[in-house]
Amino acid sequence: MTTSILTLLSLLIYFNIHLRAQIPHNDIQRLIMAWGKPGTPSDARSRYPTDFSRGIVPIPCHSHNDYERDVPLYDALQAGCISVEADVWLREGDLLVGHTENSLTSARTLQSLYLEPLLSILARQNVPGNTSESSSGQMVYPFAANVSGIFETNTSVSVSLLLDIKTDGQQHFQSSSSSLSHFARRVG
Repeated sequence: MTTSILTLLSLLIYFNIHLRAQIPHNDIQRLIMAWGKPGTPSDARSRYPTDFSRGIVPIPCHSHNDYERDVPLYDALQAGCISVEADVWLREGDLLVGHTENSLTSARTLQSLYLEPLLSILARQNVPGNTSESSSGQMVYPFAANVSGIFETNTSVSVSLLLDIKTDGQQHFQSSSSSLSHFARRVG
């Protein structure tokens, strides 16, 4: 019985000390505990605009058949890869990504898995003042000395997107050229 009481008393003292340390006693502690929480003044200041790739060091590696990763493109970038590959098939005017014809779905397009995410990443990595809006209302990211690449640790490193064309070259080239020129116009 005495052991049980001593154990209970020890737990009460421990939790009293531990919980008391988590109660803010001054404004600095309150600010630190609330930092970045939605609806607080620090919400927008809690992250740097370039946090997307913070701490990732680009390395000369290639993500072969990248679309087979759990999270295409992003898994490769997280590992620091500066080259990713996608097998691309032309189906009914769409550029679909997959290893075989049986693996193709309308949801896994070159646009959705690679081109749009790359545009989004470049937008996040660059100061809003470096972009402009085209006459069609889309954002344009001009190539200039002050435009940053994907990796925050080395903003001058380029990332290569290798397209392994799996269907008829002539027909595929025309469709790819259209999609990629649209991408290039948006980038700069």
